[in-house]
Amino acid sequence: MHKFINSVVILIALILIASCSAIDDQQNNDVPSEQEPTTTQNSEDLIKLPVTNTCFYSEKDLCEEEEVASTGPKCNCKLHNLYKNAMFCCNVTDIDKALKCANANFTVLQHIHIRNASLNEVDFSEAKWNFFQTIAITDGNISRVTKEFSRMANLQCLNVSNNGLDEIQPKLLVRLKHLQYIDLSFNNLTSLPEVTNRKNLTINTRGNDNMICKSANEVLGKESIKFVDPAKTFCTSNSKVWYDTSSLISFSQLQRQKELDNKECPVFEDGTKCNCSVERVNFVSDDHVVFNARVDCSGLNLLTLPDKLPADTTTLNISNNSISSLVHFRSSPSYDSLQNFIADHNEITSMLDLEGSHFIQRFNKLSLRHNQLKSIPIYLLSNVLDRHPQGAEVFLEGNTIKCDCNAAKVLKIWLLARQSHIKDYDKIECHDGKPVLSLSENLCRSYVDWTDYIYLIIIAEVLLLIFLICKVTYDYYVFKIHGFLPWPASAIPKIPFCDWLCEN
Repeated sequence: MHKFINSVVILIALILIASCSAIDDQQNNDVPSEQEPTTTQNSEDLIKLPVTNTCFYSEKDLCEEEEVASTGPKCNCKLHNLYKNAMFCCNVTDIDKALKCANANFTVLQHIHIRNASLNEVDFSEAKWNFFQTIAITDGNISRVTKEFSRMANLQCLNVSNNGLDEIQPKLLVRLKHLQYIDLSFNNLTSLPEVTNRKNLTINTRGNDNMICKSANEVLGKESIKFVDPAKTFCTSNSKVWYDTSSLISFSQLQRQKELDNKECPVFEDGTKCNCSVERVNFVSDDHVVFNARVDCSGLNLLTLPDKLPADTTTLNISNNSISSLVHFRSSPSYDSLQNFIADHNEITSMLDLEGSHFIQRFNKLSLRHNQLKSIPIYLLSNVLDRHPQGAEVFLEGNTIKCDCNAAKVLKIWLLARQSHIKDYDKIECHDGKPVLSLSENLCRSYVDWTDYIYLIIIAEVLLLIFLICKVTYDYYVFKIHGFLPWPASAIPKIPFCDWLCEN
């Protein structure tokens, strides 16, 4: 009896153990393996992307494995072995052919990474790119990116790094409303694509040392755009220290200068503010960079020049105001670095305030069009124009010059001789609306020129003096030979004092 009971207990125990094992097996089958995720999972669960690089980035080993494993006809694109909504491609020379070979289902695909592509150009306006959330085309040989994405594109990340790109479509990103990250690093780009009205965008441009600082500076001013590692991201600036050179400037330096410009930019009592920007970056030494500023105060209804300019300001534009005096050029040291001065459409009556200033000694551009100048100080401009035979430019159109004999004889000839510097020399007019170049020297006849009479008087006095000297010499000769003085010396009454003085 006991043996029977023991047998029953053992049988029940075996049944319970078998049931538990079956339950465990069923639970294990319900949980997908980390190595083989199912296609029902979301892309956020399948692909874990780092914060600074949200694009899908396939392993480099996959291309190497495909190269070794392939023995027959090869397809350059394949689905990723872990992520069914991602595709990787290797050694692509024709993107359309490679995708067609892989029988890609674009309704499922969201991510693609193309390695080692050799393409003359990439056209992102084609419909196949609209399905992807992330696109990476890296480590290849691509000359340019042409045409922008369509409005249907839902792209969040674009990576075209390390391809040797020389050209990229300026409006490439204009229609991408959801773009968060773009990687343009390690190419040969000279400018950035437009990022107008872009929010929360991160850009990586490292390794593009030919990037022009002016292009980068336009993007740096947008607070919603961030650059990856700005201290190690450089742009190039043409500078002139003692010779022409090309210098690399870090983006962090440009950012600091932009903040500095915003603090130093002139603000007037009524709250109006000028617009300041970096015009040029000069590399002076390894640890010293000089940022030349451009100050734009045009159209602010100003009555006077700004009292102080940012340090190293080289260009000042005060056009379309009511400024009449230029005395700040001599009274304010912040004007000493100016090289370009644009003051069109103001009420300036004289250029003499520029005399003795640093600006007039070395300016590159002086524009005083449509002011109230009555005369042009030739001597003031000739000195600097002689020192800059090919550089300095002057614009004086729209001033009513007083035209007289001096203008006809001197100013006209001077304008013709300086036409390479006075760019609008043929448009400078007199107060009566006639061009200065149309003046004739006949204009001088209508004026009483006393200079000619003075010359005649001087000539007459010289001739009279010569005649007197000759007469006295002749009288002395006659007196010594014949003992008497000829007329009219003999008719002159004797003066005792003079006779006594001559005898003694």
